[in-house]
Amino acid sequence: MYKYLLTLVGCLAIGVLTAQQPNESSDKVKSLADEIVKLTENQKTALMKDLQSIKQKLDSKQINEEQAQRAIQEINATYASKLQEALLHKLDDLNGAIEEMTEIEIADLEEMAEIPEAPEAPEAPEFPEAPEAPEPPDAEGKGFNFDFDFDDDDDDDDSDDNDKARNIKNWKKKGRKNRGEDRTTSQFVFAVGLNNLVSNNDLSTFDNADIKLANSRFYEWGLSWKTRLIKTSPFLQFKYGVSVNYNNLRPTNNRYFVAQDVSTNGSSITTLENYSTQLVKNPYFRMIHWAVPMHLEFDFSKTKNKDGNIVVKSQKGLRVGAGGYVGLMSRTKQILESTNEQGQKFDQVIRGGYNTNDFVYGVSGYIGYKEMSLYAKYNLNPTFTSNPIDQQNVSVGLRFDFQ
Repeated sequence: MYKYLLTLVGCLAIGVLTAQQPNESSDKVKSLADEIVKLTENQKTALMKDLQSIKQKLDSKQINEEQAQRAIQEINATYASKLQEALLHKLDDLNGAIEEMTEIEIADLEEMAEIPEAPEAPEAPEFPEAPEAPEPPDAEGKGFNFDFDFDDDDDDDDSDDNDKARNIKNWKKKGRKNRGEDRTTSQFVFAVGLNNLVSNNDLSTFDNADIKLANSRFYEWGLSWKTRLIKTSPFLQFKYGVSVNYNNLRPTNNRYFVAQDVSTNGSSITTLENYSTQLVKNPYFRMIHWAVPMHLEFDFSKTKNKDGNIVVKSQKGLRVGAGGYVGLMSRTKQILESTNEQGQKFDQVIRGGYNTNDFVYGVSGYIGYKEMSLYAKYNLNPTFTSNPIDQQNVSVGLRFDFQ
């Protein structure tokens, strides 16, 4: 590319000589120089229109800032490639015309050397200003780099607006600083804690002797969304989502859950019975169900005022949630670990057939600070459908909402 810069400088120098005796070659050089200037200006104008269009889409929120930045890079690369290809073609033509004109001028200068006194040369005519050569290709050789403003105003006019338009990264930084979170946000939810059964809705039976509470745990994980009911405050929000729940029970005293038929019509009850041999560990009785939790959340996070805008961010302070859930039982299974006559350990897995309710619903609530909170769930319907004593599943533990 540097040889073309030398060619353009030579074009300006030879223009003075061609002013004495214009010919077809000098006219061709002048015409090609005009075409290069016009080509560069046309490409710049087209690029400015596309960049202005991206700015308008960004202002109207048709695209986000990341998409705008990516679109600008793609347009820059496209126009750089097109302009490079066009300029190389034009500059090749210009180089040939200059070489042709140089040969003619050398012949004319030899004739002028034979004349004793050369006439005073007239003033050189105005020659079109040669276009500035584009910057050399970048390190990867992908084309030229451009840094055009979004509008064609003079640099001295509306300098503040032009600075913003010139650098989208500044917009992004300032926007994130002064803009709060969206009205609807999403969270990953994980909860873990103790799990047990209570009889006939009597919470005093939560720590009963039939189930080892310390080893009976629940696990819950899923996705949730919450929407501010007040646009400019996080105080009142509706939280909803979907989660999978693992409720484990560990019977004591070498017992396990057994479904027994109690009538001729096929109905059965689920009871705890002694196992025939000594179990190595307390059995795992596991109930897995999907649920749709819904809560009304009270968030006491404070709002901020920046540059006259109210910035709202949730989960920055005390949070209290109250609501419930509905769901479907996915499966049940029981794992028994025992030894055979040879003393070898083996696991026995019994799936289904425990007379559990297919439909699950209950109430739940939490209270906490920022992402962590104390969490409790209470099934309102019985765990087993036909048992003479209704037993409800209750879970208490810690909950984490990662926003």
